[in-house]
Amino acid sequence: MAASAKSSKERKKCPFCHLSYQFSSSLSKHVKEKHSNEKSVKDSHVFCNLCGSMVLSVVKLIEYLHQIHNKEIKITNHEFRSIDKFYEWKIGEESHSKSFYVKNSASRMQGLNRKSYYYCNRSGVVRQSKEKRQRAPKVQGSCKTNEYCTAHMTVIEDTITKMVKVTYCSHHSNHKPEVCHLRVPDKVKNAVAAKLAEGVTIERILDDIRDSVTGTIEREHLMNRKDVHNIEYKLNLQSIEKHQNDHSSIVAWVTEMQEMECQMRMIMITSIQQ
Repeated sequence: MAASAKSSKERKKCPFCHLSYQFSSSLSKHVKEKHSNEKSVKDSHVFCNLCGSMVLSVVKLIEYLHQIHNKEIKITNHEFRSIDKFYEWKIGEESHSKSFYVKNSASRMQGLNRKSYYYCNRSGVVRQSKEKRQRAPKVQGSCKTNEYCTAHMTVIEDTITKMVKVTYCSHHSNHKPEVCHLRVPDKVKNAVAAKLAEGVTIERILDDIRDSVTGTIEREHLMNRKDVHNIEYKLNLQSIEKHQNDHSSIVAWVTEMQEMECQMRMIMITSIQQ
């Protein structure tokens, strides 16, 4: 009896209908014969972390976990008066849950509605570079878990009324909240970019950020030189020149020169003492 129950749980369900099969080959044959005009399960990269069965999407993965593995995953619905209100709520939810949701593809029009999908940034597998010259790995490792997280947002925006409906799954699977794998908030990036444009040194920027820690450690408190260089590169701030009549730039330049002069003096004193 126990063996029969185990066999029933391991059966692979068709993503298009109610039928299920014991073997993957039988399922593939069924999909090819009965659902040839629909997207094949072989075209998907999403798989069940418990049994390895392929499913079409994260939404189908949640259904599969419920039907096959008896996993209850909470889904909530939300409405907003505009897309801006949704973004405000999204930022707050990400801050509260220590998570980040990204769009992996462009929005699609369905009649008068614009449909978008946002997925947990830790969901998915690490991409292997085909180039001979490999990039140095991140200190904290890749944010990808090599598995698929169930947390996601399905967003439907009415282009006429501007109302936004959101189906939200807040359940994160196969990973814990880790601040080091979040992205630096846009408001922090903008503040850093403004300081860089004024000529403030990277060391001074990082010191100010670390001095701002009062309690809970946020992603911006873990920023390093590489993070600042990335902001500088993406915003093309390296090409911005200091204007002679710009008082802020002059003050920043003088401060930077003074810091360099102090460092040189310390090096000279150390060398003489040795």
